[in-house]
Amino acid sequence: MILGGAQENTLLTLEGLRRDTPWEIHLAYGLETGMEGSLVAPARELGVVLRPLRFMRRDLHPLDDLRAYLELKTLFRRERYALVHTHSSKAGVLGRIAARRAGVPHVIHTIHGLAFDEWRPAWRNAIYARAERLAARHCDAIVSVCDTMGRLAREAGAGAEIMRTIPSGFAFADFLRIPPRPPDGRFVVGVIARMFPFKGHEEAMLLAERVLPELNDVDFLIVGDGPLRGAWDAWHARHPEWRSRVAFAGRAAPRDVPAWLAKMDFVVHLSWREALARVIPQAFAAGRAVCATDVGGTGELVVHGRTGWLVPAGDLAAAAQALREARADLAATREKAEAGKHAVEEKNYDARTMQRRILDLYREMGMR
Repeated sequence: MILGGAQENTLLTLEGLRRDTPWEIHLAYGLETGMEGSLVAPARELGVVLRPLRFMRRDLHPLDDLRAYLELKTLFRRERYALVHTHSSKAGVLGRIAARRAGVPHVIHTIHGLAFDEWRPAWRNAIYARAERLAARHCDAIVSVCDTMGRLAREAGAGAEIMRTIPSGFAFADFLRIPPRPPDGRFVVGVIARMFPFKGHEEAMLLAERVLPELNDVDFLIVGDGPLRGAWDAWHARHPEWRSRVAFAGRAAPRDVPAWLAKMDFVVHLSWREALARVIPQAFAAGRAVCATDVGGTGELVVHGRTGWLVPAGDLAAAAQALREARADLAATREKAEAGKHAVEEKNYDARTMQRRILDLYREMGMR
């Protein structure tokens, strides 16, 4: 339950269930934490029963993975749950198989991203794809947060007949209320992401090195925390001349993201691996233009030339050119941002809608 998109989605699901049902809700989660921050305390405040898992961890570890599976199976048998809903790749594989073999009558999984992609070794992709196919046979429904992830899972043979898309919601109205940033002669480029490998922070550092010398009115605002914070600190030490133009906000709780977006003119997300980063629909809802890498389902919202700038992963020249264009023609940038806002309004990213659709799915499973 670190601070991240899949975890925020899970927390909002818990919030909806606590508000709209009389059910007793349990949250099983791994103990792993980091600089990103934790969402365990907000879950506790909702009144759910916390079930920390001793052996569940993020990375592959055959012995602990077996222990985590047995720990889950024991928990499911003891508590006799009516329904188990799993999130994230490894927890989803272990949790679905354990739930079904423990006799849980209804099992659902949400895909927030797939563990196999073009950036991983072929042998590892083969293992993960096979695991997803196996786990798909142990559940009744699979939810994808975007159409692309669902398509990739179906192409891998994982649950085509039980797949549906439910966009990952957030407090939509809070973002719609964000006003344009008052003009002050500066153009603020924002990065909101966990400081974690593949989230695009290394690329953001290189992008800043490219554009700061030539665009004297551009500043960067970095929101997030994590293992790569030290790399940003080292970047600052190497470039004392830009210290005042690259600001760090640190870790931001989900409720604080609208306030940080309000300080930005343009949002950059240069991730290498993503389903659909929450910051993209959030930025559009706030009326901010976006430059993002063409990974996962990003292209479902960021349509190059219409709602923003979609660039290949790792293509810093394209990202720098997008930033130059956004700064040079503010009217066109605002038009793209407005088109992005219409796109997220049409797809309906409101948290209440997501909660209702998930509850409707539970009802389909026979929950009363």
